[in-house]
Amino acid sequence: MSGNTPLAPPFQVTSVNPPNGTLLHVSPTTITVNFNGAVYVPSVDASDLLIDGASTATGVTQIDGDTFDLCGVTFRLAV
Repeated sequence: MSGNTPLAPPFQVTSVNPPNGTLLHVSPTTITVNFNGAVYVPSVDASDLLIDGASTATGVTQIDGDTFDLCGVTFRLAV
């Protein structure tokens, strides 16, 4: 086929663990984030995670090419 150039999907988060909307009794200290493609590792920083508009993670660990654990996460728990 000529003239057809497929577009790559936009770079985005495909899943997080714990999942969005999960009700927990204890605040998690780590969030696992999966992306839809490989991530340039030096571009990922703990300050990239925003919860309610504020950065809360203190560290980041690469799990594989598109998965990272954000550590030291703090949440404001709903009562």
